[in-house]
Order: sequence, then structure tokens, then C-alpha cells
Amino acid sequence: MVTIGIDAHKSSLAVSLVDELGRELAAREFGNQPRAHRALHAWVLRMAPGERRFGVESTGWVGRGIACFLLERGETVVDVRGSLTERQRQGCADRARATRGTRSRSRASPRERRRCRRSASTRSPAT
Repeated sequence: MVTIGIDAHKSSLAVSLVDELGRELAAREFGNQPRAHRALHAWVLRMAPGERRFGVESTGWVGRGIACFLLERGETVVDVRGSLTERQRQGCADRARATRGTRSRSRASPRERRRCRRSASTRSPAT
């Protein structure tokens, strides 16, 4: 299984793919807008075609868009609490933060799944 860590920021997403032994397989940065979400997902499908899961930090704020996008496509997404990775950061670059966040303990967030479904069902067709 490959774990994909996403460190979300207002305008960018730092992404790191890590194998079961914690070795970084690939890393890349994407924008944090719908077109870039599609590009991120296509890249992950090429890099990790088998079993995978995503750990997204800040799913209640700047990471919410990518978390909902991935959930809508049937991906496994867990919310990585910022406090779990905060100890490991200490001035690290975003790519390193994404890798460390991927390796940290993460917990599933059923609440986030409900929020994504509710917002998708209440969207108007024009959006």
C-alpha cells in the first residue's frame, strides 16, 4: 500500500508518496484549485496504481477541497491532525512536511466525509 501525504496551503498542495516502509517514492507540488486537483489525482494514479490511501492535513480548511475531490472519486482519505505533525516540522520545507505527515499517525474523519457529501448534494448545477 502506498500512502499519499498532502500538506495543504491556501494556494498549493505539497504531495509525497511513501511506501509501507516509510521510503519516499515521489514528491511534487500542485496548485490548490479544481484543475490542479484533477492533475494531482491523475499523477497519483500513474505513480501508485495499486492500493493507496491519502492523508490530508487541514481538511476542515484549506485541504477540504482536495479531500472532498478525492472522496468523490472513491479514494480512501484520512484527516491528519496538524498537532500530530507539528512536533516534526520545525522549519522544514513543505515537501518534507508532507512526507513527515504521511508517516505520522492519522485518523479517519467520518465527520469530514459527511460534510463533503452534504456540500456536494446542496451545490447548484451552475457551480
